[in-house]
Parts: sequence; C-alpha cells; structure tokens
Amino acid sequence: MNRNIKAVIEFDGSHFKGFQKQTKWGPTIQGVLEQAIGHTLQKKVKVYGCSRTDAGVHACDYTISFKTDNPIPAENLRRVTNKKLPLSIYIKQMDEADPEFHARHLAKQKYYIYKVLRGQRPPVFEHNYKYYFPEEADLKLMQQALDEFVGDHNFKAFSSKHTDVTDFSRSVHQAYLTEEGDELWFHFMGTGFVYHMLRIIVGTVLDVGAGKRDLLTIPEALETGDRSKRSKKVPAAGLYLKEVFY
Repeated sequence: MNRNIKAVIEFDGSHFKGFQKQTKWGPTIQGVLEQAIGHTLQKKVKVYGCSRTDAGVHACDYTISFKTDNPIPAENLRRVTNKKLPLSIYIKQMDEADPEFHARHLAKQKYYIYKVLRGQRPPVFEHNYKYYFPEEADLKLMQQALDEFVGDHNFKAFSSKHTDVTDFSRSVHQAYLTEEGDELWFHFMGTGFVYHMLRIIVGTVLDVGAGKRDLLTIPEALETGDRSKRSKKVPAAGLYLKEVFY
C-alpha cells in the first residue's frame, strides 16, 4: 500500500542552511525531516517541500509531502516523529493526501512576511527574527514603491547574481506594508519568487523610504533588468513563509 502523506510544519530557520538538502554547508530542514521521519518508519523517505527557503529564513505554515508504504496512522506518525525532531522544527498537522498531491508542484500561491523592527536598539533576543532599521522612513512612499512590484514582471534586477535561473518572469499578486507596534511588516503574495527577490525588494523599498533611492529607479530596474538600480538585500532573519495555498 503506497500512501501519500501531506504535513504542515513550522520551523525556526536561524541555524539551518535553508530547506533543501545539500551535500555540504551544514544542516537543512529537509535533511533533518527525512532523518526523523525515516527513523520512525524504519525506511528511507524522500520529503518534498512547498518552497525553497534561504539559510536563516523561518516558516509558520510550510507544507511537505512524502510517500510511504508503512500503515502507521498519520497522527501517530506525526506524534512519534515530533519527539525525534529538534525543538526548532515542529509538525503541526499530518494527513493522508490524494496520490497526485505534491507539496511543491501543486502550490498556487505563496504568502511571505518580512518583519522590520524600528526604535533605538533591538532587544537582544529579537535580532535573529527581525531586521533592525532605526532610520526614519516615509511609509506612504514605501507603499508606492511596493505597488510598482505588483503584477507580471521580469524580476532579473531583483534576483541574486548567483542564481542559475534563466526565466525571471514572476507574478506578484499583493505587496503591501502594515504597522505592527514598533514593527513594519512587508507582505508579499505571488505564484513564486526568484532567489533573494523578496529580501532585495525590501532593501530597495527601505532605501526609497529613507530617501536614499529614487522611486523611479524601481520601474527602471524592472524594465531593464539592471541590478545597479536596486539596493542590497536585507538579512534572512526577518523573512517568514506565512502560508502556501493549493
């Protein structure tokens, strides 16, 4: 009996080299999950994730899927496997899925949040989970900057130079800013995002808000693909995969 299992997890990515398993560079979420689930099932397992995440990025509702012929009920598998996982990874839900379900291939939309902390100095235990930005910024101008990214665009200018992607066309459905106490939250929803894209966008928008970059450089960068017309990426610590829609 070959079963397809779908699970929703959350993780603190501070000490991981992203989701996808690698042959070097340190521990990954995928690698730890495969080891823990495989130990429970007493058989190697291949775990598929809904999205690649950079080193240091966190997730609130991250979907995975895997196949197994073990008859153990999904809830029992979840409970036993959680005991084998580090406290930085937790399986929130686990269920039987349709045979055709695939966590990555069937994802229709992804929702990310980037958290920016304002104020005089960040609390000691906050810096691994938010980006500290003490400068004054024009929030209305920043929202105007975010509006430029909504729609179908070529995001080559807002991608890392070290990506192997050749097609930079992506659809951003929503990009907006909210104030949450002393924090600014950048919200992004779209079909997918290229390597470092959201972190580069946030860095660029913050520079626009602080008067370090002209708003007009954003449409120019989108049009030309010129990376010199955007800012540096912000740290991974403030980025969260909030939810994935199927």
